[in-house]
Amino acid sequence: MGKMERYRPQLGNSTKSCGRMDASSQGFMKLNFDGSRLGNPGPTGIGGLLRNELGEVICASVGPIGVADATEVEVCTAHQGIKLVARDCLDNVMVEGDSLNVIHWLEGSQKPPWRFDRFFYEIFNWSGSFSMVFHHVHRSANKEPDSLAGEGVSKDSLALFDSLPP
Repeated sequence: MGKMERYRPQLGNSTKSCGRMDASSQGFMKLNFDGSRLGNPGPTGIGGLLRNELGEVICASVGPIGVADATEVEVCTAHQGIKLVARDCLDNVMVEGDSLNVIHWLEGSQKPPWRFDRFFYEIFNWSGSFSMVFHHVHRSANKEPDSLAGEGVSKDSLALFDSLPP
């Protein structure tokens, strides 16, 4: 049995507002991610916010990923956000996104399509070093990452900020 079949992180599912930290998030950082595209497939952008347990933005990412379909841009966005979490050796991270399929794939309740194996293989390898929970949020509760992703479509490269970008 491969690592992807054995992977079973903590499961979670709720609807929350981006940036609002509640009792269930105490002790957790929160990563919100979203992707944007012009056409399907079409030019795409990614956006992500990492907040501390007080709800303060400690990292924001925005940038393009090229031409992709709707599902691929959401997978790439989650991958990029979790890559930053792994790079900075953060622990206890609540990951929220508005793509229910991607959340199911991340939490291990459904197997991702084979074309995304390379992304999930990396995510599952990184996840051995820190704790994550995954939550689905409605699009209306994910406005800031959505706005960043929309801006990312027209950027030349990925940019990281230590607060919300201007």
